[in-house]
Amino acid sequence: MKSEQVITFFSEIITHKPEMFQGEVLKDLTRLETLLNDSEKEPEPERIESVTEAIIEFCDVNPDIYSYLTEMASEPKLNTPETLGENQVQVLTESVKKVLDLHFLNRPNL
Repeated sequence: MKSEQVITFFSEIITHKPEMFQGEVLKDLTRLETLLNDSEKEPEPERIESVTEAIIEFCDVNPDIYSYLTEMASEPKLNTPETLGENQVQVLTESVKKVLDLHFLNRPNL
């Protein structure tokens, strides 16, 4: 799977399956958000790679998310260039914040 696919599919999971992010998975998502925020300073190619690595590490400790991600990757209709949009990292960042905001309603804006 290409880096852009990993980011796009993970973002889709967060957007369409927020119920998968509960308990310990939510704590891991909070750590991922920190990395996403820190990566804003990186040039785009390096940022894509570091975010992809962080998603892979996230999936290593969250096998249900990994299973869903690989299931999405096996769908031919999801692997077309049209489904892989621009600014995947920004879309992912916004999706992560939305899910975390749902769980922590009084979360301060960062």
